[in-house]
Amino acid sequence: MLTRSPLVGRTLERAGLEAALADCRRGCGGLVLVSGDAGVGKSRLVAETLADWAGCVLRGAASAGAGAYAPVAEVLRAVSDQFGDAALADHARALLPELATAGSSVDRPALVAAVRRTLRDIARQQPAVVVLEDLHWASAATAELVPVLASSLADEPVLLLATYRSEELPRAHPVRRMRTELRRNGGFHEFALAPLTAEETGALLAGLVDGTPSAGFVAAVHDRAAGLPFFVEELVAALVEAGALRERDGTLDLDDAAVLPLPDSVLDAVLVRTAALRRRHGSAVELAAVLGVRVDLPVLADLVPPSDVDELLDAGLLSERTACSAVFRHALVRDALYRTVPWARRRGHHRLVAEHLTARGAPPEVIAEHWLAAREPERARPLLLAAAERCCAVHAYRDAAVLAQRALAIWPDDAEPDERTTVLECLADCAELGGELESAVETWTTVARIRRSGGDMERAGRAQRRLANAAELLGDLPEAVTAREAAAEAFAAAGLRGDAAAERLTLAEQLKAAAHLSKALEQAVAATDDAAAAGRTDVQAHALALQAPFAPRSETGAVGWNSPGPDSSSPWHGSSPKSPGRPTTSWAKPWSTRPTTRRRPTRTARPSSCAVRTVSPSWRRRVSCARLRWCD
Repeated sequence: MLTRSPLVGRTLERAGLEAALADCRRGCGGLVLVSGDAGVGKSRLVAETLADWAGCVLRGAASAGAGAYAPVAEVLRAVSDQFGDAALADHARALLPELATAGSSVDRPALVAAVRRTLRDIARQQPAVVVLEDLHWASAATAELVPVLASSLADEPVLLLATYRSEELPRAHPVRRMRTELRRNGGFHEFALAPLTAEETGALLAGLVDGTPSAGFVAAVHDRAAGLPFFVEELVAALVEAGALRERDGTLDLDDAAVLPLPDSVLDAVLVRTAALRRRHGSAVELAAVLGVRVDLPVLADLVPPSDVDELLDAGLLSERTACSAVFRHALVRDALYRTVPWARRRGHHRLVAEHLTARGAPPEVIAEHWLAAREPERARPLLLAAAERCCAVHAYRDAAVLAQRALAIWPDDAEPDERTTVLECLADCAELGGELESAVETWTTVARIRRSGGDMERAGRAQRRLANAAELLGDLPEAVTAREAAAEAFAAAGLRGDAAAERLTLAEQLKAAAHLSKALEQAVAATDDAAAAGRTDVQAHALALQAPFAPRSETGAVGWNSPGPDSSSPWHGSSPKSPGRPTTSWAKPWSTRPTTRRRPTRTARPSSCAVRTVSPSWRRRVSCARLRWCD
């Protein structure tokens, strides 16, 4: 007879969690991460530790394909269910479509503050534990929010408790960035659960079968299950179902005459254990697996007889989480059952679910996943773009960028090129706002090339301007300068001399700040010409003011552009820049004959770029020499 498995081998980890709960009761919050391989017992450890918790527990879980802030939204729904809608701060309702005001918008700091205020107010009524499960499936927005909440609620009786699979984290995964941020700020604890030892596997087996397993039985199970408690449970359950265990000399061992060998994988174990259920209610099992780890019970009840749904719950395949949702007893069980569905039938199930969810007004990101699984990308693409817009509305720009990239990946090359370019612009926007500057530079480069090849010089100029901004934020000065010059040229070609002047002025200021003063002067002169042609007196005045420190003066005190020195690389050497109306002079004395003795200058006000002042020739020469040495 199979009994409920005991919690084995987690003494230190459980003591650490209980200490964190004790701190929470005393009014000191914090963050605890529980990590480990799939099936190692993360959720079981959390559940056992919270079994005697007398305070409030708010749960949320991430799932594949869910929207931005999905676990946080579940936590807010739990607040609404337990304490009423009035317990939610106003801006926090933006994360709940059923409560959000249509057309309203909220900036990200206000959104974060509203979530924090909601949790704080609940915790001040009674200590609260916020459980965020399966963060390996969480969106970037959720992973960015966790450190913020942890630091801002550190002095409140709120404990954040998060679990994730450590083996499913690629280098660029949001959880890796989250952990880096947490290490930088400190104030969190992490418990990494290791597989069970052979001795601990024996203790778990003894608790499961309510007897003493033989040494050979323990060794065989430990070897096949790799010390993962969930695998041990499934393997033993499969053996019990098949009647493959016998008692020998007071111990339990495998029956030599058993037809069923020890299952080689958890898939085999799950299939053996659910064989009878799948024979009686095969369609319900398959559709539940197609719906995902988290099953919407009303949707499943619309697709199969409600009595079949009750059978899945009674058999323990699904565990009811709320009045309208249930979860598989483990994500690995769902994965195993899903893989057994034949490919053609699986496509049909996904198509049926997508149509049904569309009729029910489900979130677009959820419906899109089913259309993609049904191999109908043309129906998924607009839904991915709609989901990206929803992410932008709550400032989840990295998640929006991921959705836009997925939409572009399935976009036919010859379909709606203008709309595709617009999506590329949105992708570049999201990448820049999300801090993915390398991606923004790459995408804006592509957009600028497409716009220029299509002859749309105005939009090409705007794309080059955004490219320059992103490159500047990235610290790539050469790329920023090149893009800014290209933007000015594109605007000029489009007849937008005012925009061209503004770009050249920005470029001149950027070059001046980088001490490339000759080039800065050239751009300032060009900006003056463009601004004058466009009637932009504001830009023209700024450009003239930028030129003033560079301009030498004539013998009569007038501002001039010719350099007195032999340095032909200087922008004002020899003939002046071709700019109408600017006075030019040349120096009578060569560079080698200028005085080099240091004299104390007389304080005088700096003349403007258009003023003519009468000053001492010797003083003028000294000031001009100093300026030229500073300029180049």
